[in-house]
Amino acid sequence: MKKITFFIFAFLLCLSSNAQEVLITGYIDSTCPSALGRTLEIYVDGTVDLTGWNVVRQANGGGFTTNISLTTLGTLTDEFAYLTNDAVILDAEFGINSGNSNVLTSGSISSNGDDAFQVINDLAVVIDRFGEDLVDGTGTAWEHVDTYYYRNDNSVANAGAFDPINWTFGAQNLLDGQGLCNGGSAFSTFVPFGSFVPFSGGGVPVACEQIQVTNGFENGYFMQAGFNLVANDFLVAYGEEFTVNTITANIFAQGGISSVDVTFYDNAGGLPGAILDTYPGIVPTSQTIVGNNFGFDIYETVIDLPTSPTYTGGFTGTTTYWVQISGVPAGPGTQLAWDVTTVSAIGAFVVLNDGTGWAAQAGDDGVFTISGECATLPLPSCLPPLNLLVSNITDTSADLAWDAEPNATNGYNWYVFDNGADPQIDTPVASGSTAAGVTNDTATGLTGATTYDFYVESDCAADGLSNLNGPVTFETLLTPPACGEQFFDTGGPAGDYQNNEDVTWTILPDISGDVVTVTFTSFDVESGWDALYIFNGPDTSFPLFDSGNPATNSGFPAGGYYGTVNPGSFISTHPTGALTFQFLSDGSVQRAGWIADVTCDVAPTCSAPLGLVVTAVTDTTADLAWNAEANATNGYVWFVFENGADPQVDTPVATGTTPVGVTIATATGLNSSTLYDFYVQADCDAGGLSNLAGPVTFETDVAFPTCGGPFYDTGGPSGNYNNNADETWVIVPDNSGDAVTVTFTAFDVESGWDALYVYDGPDTSSPLISSGNPPTNTGFPAGGFYGTTNPGPFSSTHPSGALTFRFLSDGSVTRAGWAADVTCLPVPPANDLIVNAIDVDQFPQAYTDPLVRLFAATNELLNPAGCNIAGTNGVWYKFTATADGSATASITTPAGASAVIFYTAPDENVTDETNLTYTFEQSNQCGPGTVATTETVAGQSYYLFVLNTGGESDVVVDLSNAILSTSDNTIEGFTFYPNPTSNVLNVKANSSIDTITIYNTLGQQILNKTIGATTSQLNVSNLTTGVYLIKVISEGQTGTYRLIKK
Repeated sequence: MKKITFFIFAFLLCLSSNAQEVLITGYIDSTCPSALGRTLEIYVDGTVDLTGWNVVRQANGGGFTTNISLTTLGTLTDEFAYLTNDAVILDAEFGINSGNSNVLTSGSISSNGDDAFQVINDLAVVIDRFGEDLVDGTGTAWEHVDTYYYRNDNSVANAGAFDPINWTFGAQNLLDGQGLCNGGSAFSTFVPFGSFVPFSGGGVPVACEQIQVTNGFENGYFMQAGFNLVANDFLVAYGEEFTVNTITANIFAQGGISSVDVTFYDNAGGLPGAILDTYPGIVPTSQTIVGNNFGFDIYETVIDLPTSPTYTGGFTGTTTYWVQISGVPAGPGTQLAWDVTTVSAIGAFVVLNDGTGWAAQAGDDGVFTISGECATLPLPSCLPPLNLLVSNITDTSADLAWDAEPNATNGYNWYVFDNGADPQIDTPVASGSTAAGVTNDTATGLTGATTYDFYVESDCAADGLSNLNGPVTFETLLTPPACGEQFFDTGGPAGDYQNNEDVTWTILPDISGDVVTVTFTSFDVESGWDALYIFNGPDTSFPLFDSGNPATNSGFPAGGYYGTVNPGSFISTHPTGALTFQFLSDGSVQRAGWIADVTCDVAPTCSAPLGLVVTAVTDTTADLAWNAEANATNGYVWFVFENGADPQVDTPVATGTTPVGVTIATATGLNSSTLYDFYVQADCDAGGLSNLAGPVTFETDVAFPTCGGPFYDTGGPSGNYNNNADETWVIVPDNSGDAVTVTFTAFDVESGWDALYVYDGPDTSSPLISSGNPPTNTGFPAGGFYGTTNPGPFSSTHPSGALTFRFLSDGSVTRAGWAADVTCLPVPPANDLIVNAIDVDQFPQAYTDPLVRLFAATNELLNPAGCNIAGTNGVWYKFTATADGSATASITTPAGASAVIFYTAPDENVTDETNLTYTFEQSNQCGPGTVATTETVAGQSYYLFVLNTGGESDVVVDLSNAILSTSDNTIEGFTFYPNPTSNVLNVKANSSIDTITIYNTLGQQILNKTIGATTSQLNVSNLTTGVYLIKVISEGQTGTYRLIKK
């Protein structure tokens, strides 16, 4: 792995040289077998009696709990000591042994690459620390798996204010396979034990810099003058000061940078605050092209400041400052952008100000080097306490804590101010003092739902007071509602609740003996992610009113209430009369929360049932359930009202009773896509009826789409569809022979993420009607419809007449979905259009088109010459006469309006009716009729139009007098049977049969078989019912025959 680059400061400072402290200076995470040879190096600066001192190990962020006594080391002066789990390996790898060094062996020196150490003195005061308290180092800047860390020279003990900038880290896994124990190079090749140089005083500042490296110029934020402001942070260590000389930034440009403005800011809540220094119009010292991307060159731009500002780290931890650069491009009309990386961040992410205020750009960090000189500040004689902590926050109080400061011989002073107040001049809302060694207290008298700042200072007696450390900002909880008031989520009556909440309210009655009732009037909690838990008692250890919901997707426990269904009423049965509410929210998506009424009264003798639940909701029904009530000796009465109705005066849409012990019912006769309120009351016989429990609000499902009705997504006509949907609708026509058509009138599906799939048939194995779209970003298959363009319309061509729709949505973002109309109409006959006219001149005998659904034909749009048929609905046949004669056609079972009309045509390739000509004949009328005959002329093409609006009928076309029938049409001695047939057709001839081909009435080849014998059988079971033409070739002769398939 690559070596991690931190904010590295080297320092010399002007402290006195008689410091007396113990520092952690290095550690090796040995890779020897069984992890032997793990060693911690410490350095004693000055003379220290280590009696009663300890090194304390923290494992996996579990707190500093494992003590390793340093007492046996005695008194040391300006020298190193080593704590190891194997002294033999330490000697072999580093030449360090008890004969020439201070070595202490302990099996507790077994720190993994995510563990931490601290040094405490004989008063248990933290002197120095590596790692963060209660933090597992995995994935942090100080993780050190199979590698080492070593302290930078000239640094001082941090009193628990750990910062990785003061350390150098080997690359992760650097020592894998290394060490003499593994046959590799000695660990001393890599780990610089014994090289730490302590602060010696009297020196001069030394060069230092913060470096963030590029990730291949992956992106940038525009920062030319007059555009966005872009700023990045830099860090100054505890007890240090940093004098800035130069900034080197990677800048995207088209032609270079003319000048830059540089502004430095204080830190305010993790964003740039007050302006500290401004340097306008700096001409870069140099600008060198180091790469290109997005049509820009990337210039490594060196900016030397005209004067060098100094920024201090102070003595309360690492201090954050911000630097913002704006530039003027050298090329007119071009842009500039500051290079950023997503690989790692030093401190905070880059921030952007587009004129509406600063905002962090999560995941991106600016690529730049800020360099200058670092020096250590003189250590004050009275230091402020570190590691301020606020816990156990209620609506009126908060527990405060801090680390001990050795020189605070008079104890500590703490203050709580209104958030944003100036602690130097404003009056605190709470304050107090504690004695030496007491590092905690409680602030009381606070106001609910209010943000405060906590500060603390050391009182060092003759050395005076330290600077204030702080603020630590915290917010008190909402004050629980009282009897007669309303109960809101943290957003109040009009706002949304917040992300990452864990808030608890306990509501107590005002009068002993009363009980609390909470009745929800509105409810909206992110379904499946956030949850409200309700407990029957004064805290969360008491029984849960279980919603029946499973655990949330975010890992919150089962039994919480979420969604938009109103949970109803809850009455305490606990002796205190109290109810407790706990709300948990995840890190994204906020909702309106809830509004509820709080009432307190004497516990009723006939209590209303609790735990109302509505399940198995369809478009017309819903299952109702509730908890049993002990005194309900006559059972229960339940009601379903229209949403918002007054249950005291309005009429329910459904109601019923159940006997004692039966706590379920089903409401029927409901309307689809409608909101309802469910109530129930106990019937306690002589005790009367309880109050109504409820409402629990629910919405019936969208009605399943049927012929003549609408088709909506799951959100209905006005709501959005749901996340994580996988819904399927199969729309089947009411009448056999009809086909479904779905016409969309509105469509809005999240483009590229959710999708609607359409299948031509009764299930999703039917052919997909593809949109041509690629797979979604969420991995849903290609061919789905999404976006806002209405798809379709879609008409089934499947024999069932059905269409199937499947909808898939991902876990975020919902849209309005769709609205569509469903129609079901008969399937038009195959020869409904003139271009699909059946060619019948291949049948010299009478041809029968069986059971034609003439009534399903579509309207004709154009008229032939001489006989208008536009607006009528019929079918078409065509032929070319081979003899002067006649042709006859008839409808065998006429119904409704009927007509049979012959027309002449230029050929058999007519594309619309205007190419036809009607010639009057007595037997071929341009009007109603069931039979017609026309005189034919050899070589003339004809089209036949047949109309029968009231039903289906056989259509018979007899061309026996219009088509020559010679011996060429048959083969002597050839026979076939049975005809009609269902499954098998037998053929026989006097001479060998070469091939047999079967055609449908559209002239399409259906079957072709080579025979090579005088007899054979053909399997025709797969043919659909109808008339077919058989073409037989036998020893050069061709015969044509008519076959009827039953």
